[in-house]
Amino acid sequence: MPASRTEAFAENGRRSLTLIFTGDLMQHMPQVFAARQRDGSFDYTSCFSRLNNYFSSADFVIANLETTLGEEPYSGYPRFRSPDALAGAMRRAGVDVAVLANNHICDRGAEGIRSTLAALDEAGLLHTGAFADSVPPRERHPLMLEKGAFRVALLNYTYGTNGLPVPSGCRVNGIDTAAIRREIASARQDGATHVALFVHWGNEYERLPGPRQRELAAAFHRWGADLVIGSHPHVVQPAETVEDSAGNVCGATVYSMGNFVSNQRFPDTDGGLSVRVTLTLDEQGRTSCLPEYLIVWTCISRDPNSASGRRYDIVPSAKRSRPSIATLSTGSSSVRAGTWSVTAAALRRYDATTDAPFFANRRPWNAGCRFRFGGVEQGGAVPLWRNPLMTEC
Repeated sequence: MPASRTEAFAENGRRSLTLIFTGDLMQHMPQVFAARQRDGSFDYTSCFSRLNNYFSSADFVIANLETTLGEEPYSGYPRFRSPDALAGAMRRAGVDVAVLANNHICDRGAEGIRSTLAALDEAGLLHTGAFADSVPPRERHPLMLEKGAFRVALLNYTYGTNGLPVPSGCRVNGIDTAAIRREIASARQDGATHVALFVHWGNEYERLPGPRQRELAAAFHRWGADLVIGSHPHVVQPAETVEDSAGNVCGATVYSMGNFVSNQRFPDTDGGLSVRVTLTLDEQGRTSCLPEYLIVWTCISRDPNSASGRRYDIVPSAKRSRPSIATLSTGSSSVRAGTWSVTAAALRRYDATTDAPFFANRRPWNAGCRFRFGGVEQGGAVPLWRNPLMTEC
């Protein structure tokens, strides 16, 4: 195995690798009822159908699966259980990896963990974060994603399991800072060119990361992580980029991507982000990191083939957003502001309520921004929210 990024580049000149991360893939009972067809089978194909081209643009697609899989009886909140057909639809859509260290992995005990792992294996999906005694954790923790010059170590952790004990014979990775530090170092020693942490953390429905999230993210980067990707709050939280001493963007933190698909419809939960990160290696083994953000929204529409007459589709925005306006320094990392193409009324409100305080509180004029413009866009919904908030802030 390559011992360093420089040796990796010398062995294989592939210069870039693209990863896509998705937020919380939820399954409330109305979604299960909608997937049930009139013949009794389950079909989730339409849910992911608009994402095929987007997913195919990446080398690896990683999704947070926030339900257990198996046979009936199925259930939604607070203890999730969904049909195995979900795993097959994910794989056909282009998902490569399911991360499982989250607060719902123990919802059905040891049987639920084992049946979930079996369904993912049957569908051809890689997985990490939760383990049964049939597969030694070392084989999937870290999960090494290898292509060309790249060997990305994917590590997955959760703050807890809703008070449910981890069953005997199973393991779920918890946030243990001493262990995480050792495991990042061990991944590097084993030849990882990059380390990505997918972390289930934070407080639900809070649009800004808490102090503990920020402390952990800074520590993870300091210990050698390139990417820190967050889930659990069910709403979008800010993203930051990390720069090296030369000002090169070499890493990123996304505190929360929100919901990828769910039945939640209260403010800011009916959509979220998908994050597309392109990692580039130069001849000296130095990494550049380019994150792009795609807004997604859960659309509920009529479907005559569904037993419930409804379907749940993930609808992406028309464009991906790259950071493009200014870099706001926050010590060892920076926040880059950009523009998003917004497709849903609820996300318009999110865009305004998050964007306005950010620009007011972060003092963007220190980064060279002298003016902030509000205007009338097609439909007018965004400025109707943003302009009064900007005045207030």
